[in-house]
Amino acid sequence: MRRYDFNRGWLFEKLPVWDGTDAADGAQARDGADAATAPDRPVPVTLPHDAMQTESRRADAPSGAGGAYYEGDRYRYTKAIDVPADWADRRVELEFGGVMAHAEVRVNGELLATVPYGYRPFLVRIDQAFAPGKTNVVEVRCSTEDQPNSRWYAGGGIYRPVDLWLGAHGTAAASDAGNACGEGAVSDADVAPGTTAVTAIGPWDLRVETLSYKPAVVWVTGVPTDATIEILDADGVVVANGTGAPCDIEIPDAHLWSDETPYLYTCRATVAAGQTNMPAGMGDAITRKAAGADKGTDDAITTAEPEVAEVRFGVRALSWGPRGFFVNGRETLLRGGCIHHDNGILGAASPAEADWRRVRLLKEAGFNAIRSSHNPASRGLLDACDELGVYVMDEAWDMWYRHKNPADYATDWPEHHADDLVAMVAHDFNHPSVVMYSVANEVSEPCDEQGVQTMRDLVAEMHRLDPSRPAGAGINLAILLGSCLGADTYKEGGGRDTRADEGMDVTGSLLFNLIADKVGGAMNHACDLPFADRLVSPALDALDIAGYNYASGRYPLEGDAHPDRLIVGSETFPQDIARNWAMVERYPYLIGDFMWSAWDYLGEVGSGAWTWRQDERGFEKPYPWLLADTGALDILGNPTGDLYWAQATWGVLARPAISVKPPNHPGVEAQRATWRGTNSLPSWSWRGCEGNLAPVEVYFPCKHVELWLNGRLVARRRCRDGRATFLPRYEPGVLTAVAFDEDDHEIARSELRTATSLRTQVRAEKTNVAPGEVVYFDVWVGDEAIAESNADEPLHAEVAGGELLAFGSANPRTEERFTTGDYTSYYGRALAAVRAGGEGSVRLTVTSTLGSASAEAEIATEE
Repeated sequence: MRRYDFNRGWLFEKLPVWDGTDAADGAQARDGADAATAPDRPVPVTLPHDAMQTESRRADAPSGAGGAYYEGDRYRYTKAIDVPADWADRRVELEFGGVMAHAEVRVNGELLATVPYGYRPFLVRIDQAFAPGKTNVVEVRCSTEDQPNSRWYAGGGIYRPVDLWLGAHGTAAASDAGNACGEGAVSDADVAPGTTAVTAIGPWDLRVETLSYKPAVVWVTGVPTDATIEILDADGVVVANGTGAPCDIEIPDAHLWSDETPYLYTCRATVAAGQTNMPAGMGDAITRKAAGADKGTDDAITTAEPEVAEVRFGVRALSWGPRGFFVNGRETLLRGGCIHHDNGILGAASPAEADWRRVRLLKEAGFNAIRSSHNPASRGLLDACDELGVYVMDEAWDMWYRHKNPADYATDWPEHHADDLVAMVAHDFNHPSVVMYSVANEVSEPCDEQGVQTMRDLVAEMHRLDPSRPAGAGINLAILLGSCLGADTYKEGGGRDTRADEGMDVTGSLLFNLIADKVGGAMNHACDLPFADRLVSPALDALDIAGYNYASGRYPLEGDAHPDRLIVGSETFPQDIARNWAMVERYPYLIGDFMWSAWDYLGEVGSGAWTWRQDERGFEKPYPWLLADTGALDILGNPTGDLYWAQATWGVLARPAISVKPPNHPGVEAQRATWRGTNSLPSWSWRGCEGNLAPVEVYFPCKHVELWLNGRLVARRRCRDGRATFLPRYEPGVLTAVAFDEDDHEIARSELRTATSLRTQVRAEKTNVAPGEVVYFDVWVGDEAIAESNADEPLHAEVAGGELLAFGSANPRTEERFTTGDYTSYYGRALAAVRAGGEGSVRLTVTSTLGSASAEAEIATEE
C-alpha cells in the first residue's frame, strides 16, 4: 500500500451537544449527500491540530494545575474527499497517530472505529464504507470534556498526523481481522459470500528484525510467500535480496545502527500482479492482529497490479543481562531524559518538524536516550530518533486499572489495554531507536498479588508481540512501598485525600508531589531497608529491566541483594546527575539515567519552578501558571543550568559552560523546587541590576575554575561534581571562566557578554523550506548575538507567505495565548512556528509594542 498525506482540508468544530449515538446531527449519509452544519461554525484546519489550544483557561477549571487550567470540550473534525470510481476494488486505510481522546471514526455516517486511549496509534479500514465516484465525508469525534483526565497537559483533538494508505487494484475485497483500530471495524462477515478474501500488504505488516550483526542477517515477515524482498542501502542501491516471507537475508559488509552510527536501510517487498499466497502459521492471533491482517490461511488470492511495501530499518541487535545492556555487542550507557508529548508553543500538536527539532536539540545537547513519558511515542519522534541516533524507552501508560485522576484512562484500561499493546508494537516495531518497552509508570497496583500478576502478564504479552526487545517499567519504589503498607498515594476512583497540615484537599498525584517536594532527595532512600525491598521486589522481578523512579539509594545495594537484576534510573532528579552517573559507570547492572525532565512542558505547573512571589510558595502553583518550569531545555529549546550540569558529568562539553542565577530579585530568597537543580541560565545581560548579587555557576570536568569579570579576578574555586560556584555582583561587560587541570594548566575558557543594544531580532532556523513544511524562527530582544534578560517586551508577530501556527515565550506564568500572535518575551527570548505556503518565500515580521524597531526574517519556499 502507498502512503498519502491526509492532513489538509479538514473542518473543525466544537460539539456542545452530543449524545454519541448516531450521525443524525450532521454526518453525511452513505450516498454522498451534503453534511449539515453542526453548532459552532466549522473552521478550516490543517492537522495535526491541538483542539485544547482553542479552549479558555480559568482558575477554577476542572483540569486544575495538572492540566494547566484549560477547559475541555467535545470536538468534531470532518474532511470531504472525492473518491474515484476506480477505488471500488482497492483497499483503503486511514492511519491516525493519536486522537485525544475517546475517538470515534465515521465515513458517511457509518461508525468504523472507537479508540478511547488518546495516545494509541490506530488503523481504520474505510474502503467498504465509502461510495466510489462520489464525494464522501470522513468524520472524527473526540472528547476532553471530562476533567481532570491527566496529571499533565494532554491536549485535545487530532493532535498527531493522519495518513491515507491506498492498496493496489484488486485488494478491496479483503476483510481486516487485525484492523488494529478498535471496535466497530469491518469484519470477515462483511465479505460477500463466494468472494475471495484478498489481502494487500497492510501499513504495519512488513517487519524486519535483526537476527545477528556478525554476519548481518535480518528476518523479514508479514508479506506473501512469493513476494520479492530487496534490501536497499542509504543511496537506494540494492545490496541484498530474498523471496517470500518469512525469510532471512544476509547483508554483506553491513553498516550497523547505533547512537553513534545511525545508518538506515530500506526493505522493499513487491508482490507481482496475479495469484499469490499468504503464509500459514504466522504467529498466533495477537501477532496476526498486530501485523494488520489475519494471514493464517493458504487461500489463493489475486491482485490486478503489483503491490509494493517499504519500511526503513537499522541493523541493530540488542542483548541484556546483569552484566549490562549491549547494542551490537557494545556495552551502552543511556544518557537519558524524560519528555512529555507536547511541543511547547504548539501545545500537543506534533508535526514531524517539531518532533525532529526537539530530538535534534536533545542529541546536540548530549542526550543519547529519550523516555517517552508516559505514552507511546509519535511516528515523527521515532523517525527523528532513527535518523539522528537516539535510543527510546517506549512507554505504554501512566496508569492501569486504578485512577490517578477521576477522568483518566483507568476506566477503559481493563477492556482495551491488550489492543493498545498490539497497536504500539505494530506501529513501532521497525524503528531501531526503540530499544526497550515500558508497560507502566508509577503504578501502585503491584502492591498485591493481582497487581504483580498483571505485571507478569503484561511482560509476557510484550515478549509474545516482540521478543527482540526487553520489557521494563518506571516503578516509583516509594509509591509502591506506600501501597504495600496500606498508604496508597493514588486512591481508587481518583478520589481525594485530605492533608490537614496543608489545610487543603489534594488528589493522590498531588499528595505524592507534595511529599516529594518536602522530603526532596530523601525519597531516593525510601526503599533502602531490607523489609521495603522485600515488599517491592515481586513487581521488579517480573521485568527484564527494572526502572527505578527516584530510588538511587538502592543502586549500590542491588549487586548483592539481586545479582540477576538489571536496572535503569528511569526517572531521577536533575541535581543528582553527578552522583547517579558515577554509579552508572561503576555498576554494570545499572545501564543509565533518565533525568526529569529533559524538556520543559505544559501542565503540572510549577513543579520545577524557583519562585519569589508569596502566592507561589507551594508545590501546586496558582492560575495563571502554565508550565512545569523544569527541564534541561526550556519549552523553546534554550539550555538551562541543569543541562550544563549533565553535560559536564557526561564529559561532552568542549569548554566551560557559564550559567547565572537571575539577579533581578534582590533581597528575596527564591523558593527552590525539588524537580530542578538550579534556576540559572547562560546570560550576563541584566539591565538595571547593577550591584545586585549575581550567583554564577561554571560547569566543566576539571580541578579548578577561575572567574574573571571585566579583566578582574573574581575568585578561584575548586570544581566539585563538575561545578564551581561564585558570588560576584552584577556589572555589564564580559564574564570569563578559565578551567585548569590537575597540573594547574589551563585547558579551556569561555565567556558571556552583555548585550550592547536593545532591538527586536529574528532569525529563521533554516535557509529554505518546502511548501507546507513547518519552520521555526528564533526571536529575541537585544543585539545581533545576545538576548537582554531583564528588559522583556510585548511582541507582535505577523507572517506573509505562510501561516503563523504559534508564537510565544517560556514564561511559566501568563494569561497570554500561543495562538494570537501577541506574546511577551521571557528572559529576552521568544519563538514562532510557521507553516510555509506555496513556492516563493515566507516572511516573519516581529514588532515590539514598546517601540523597539521591528525585525523580520525571510526564507525561500521551494520544493
